[in-house]
Amino acid sequence: TEAITTPKRLRAADPPPVLAVNEADLQSWADALEANSCLARRLTLDRAWSPRITRELQIGFDGARVTIPIRNEGGHLRGLLRYDAFGRRKPKMQAVAGSRLGLIPHPAREPSDHVILVEGPPDMIAARSCGLAAIAVPGASAWRDAWAQMLTGKNVTVVMDCDPAGRGVACDIAASLKATAGAVELVDLWPDRD
Repeated sequence: TEAITTPKRLRAADPPPVLAVNEADLQSWADALEANSCLARRLTLDRAWSPRITRELQIGFDGARVTIPIRNEGGHLRGLLRYDAFGRRKPKMQAVAGSRLGLIPHPAREPSDHVILVEGPPDMIAARSCGLAAIAVPGASAWRDAWAQMLTGKNVTVVMDCDPAGRGVACDIAASLKATAGAVELVDLWPDRD
């Protein structure tokens, strides 16, 4: 998974930036994805994303990239990621101006006692399409120790990418969760891969 590009960091005294998209944009893009049967079919076949989950998460298409909303615990929009699902553009993932990164979906909105933390929203969408209670960390360099509080009492399986960055952040996440999670398990899907 490539790093998410975001606008430059602001100083602590600066006011938070205004998000450059709104709920009407999200709905328009979700409708556009649903109407684009070729793209929806390709996402199902190539990425293993079910149409039910893309609707549930309000995944959309803005004409150039797949859109993935970031919401807070109350369901309010706090950011938007734009994803090139088929690797034609660099970077693969971009955050829209004014976005605040977070776990996707917000853990408060996941009722399961056992969740799987994965590296990146695309993996989360695929895992949820298979019936797993997956939550995405928005990239290997995005984890914040404060997010561990959101997973208090949950049993967490950490499954990051099978590369040095993914394995490193998996250990960092597990260490962060030890004090708050009910249980923490690390899973390396391909131990021989580097």
